[in-house]
Amino acid sequence: MEPTARGKPGVKMTLRVYRMARDGTVTEDRGTVQVPEGEVPPTALDPLPPCACPVHRAGREAGR
Repeated sequence: MEPTARGKPGVKMTLRVYRMARDGTVTEDRGTVQVPEGEVPPTALDPLPPCACPVHRAGREAGR
């Protein structure tokens, strides 16, 4: 893989996206995704559901 020149103005991060098999081999090159500067990824704003593992589930029930 060639090293790239310094990033484009206004681009905060550039990611290469690949689809991979379980053994780690690349099966598909999905291209490049660029995250503009100042943009917040939508997942950063979405609340995550509470953990449903037995330890955390028991802790929530005890506090009721």
